Amino acid sequence: MNIYRLHGDEHGETHLTQIDLSKLENPAVSDTKVEGLLGIPATTLSVASIVERQTDESLHAAPWRQFLVLLQGQHEITTTSGDHCLLERGDVLFTDDVGTNGHYSRDCGDEHMVMISVRVPDDWVFPST
Repeated sequence: MNIYRLHGDEHGETHLTQIDLSKLENPAVSDTKVEGLLGIPATTLSVASIVERQTDESLHAAPWRQFLVLLQGQHEITTTSGDHCLLERGDVLFTDDVGTNGHYSRDCGDEHMVMISVRVPDDWVFPST
């Protein structure tokens, strides 16, 4: 599993950062350590099966801040700064490039995409890890 943050800089250029999760105490299970981002507030959760391949490869920004969890298929992301990743089953992308120059994305691979989308509040601050 890989976790990426897609974000913009002060000039609107977009970047990808691979996130290394911090080890945390898990209060739900005593004496258990986890690696993760815990306690993220969510406003909506969606599960979608994209039955038709996305053919639009134009530059676009995320419509809102959200976590995308890829359950099936492959999805390629390229930023305006040249960063690139291929999302595969189990990978997570936090889209935090709202109001920027955007990014390019395209479906690839043989399977259609199935993903979970978890939207977060606009005022939620992505933690430094």
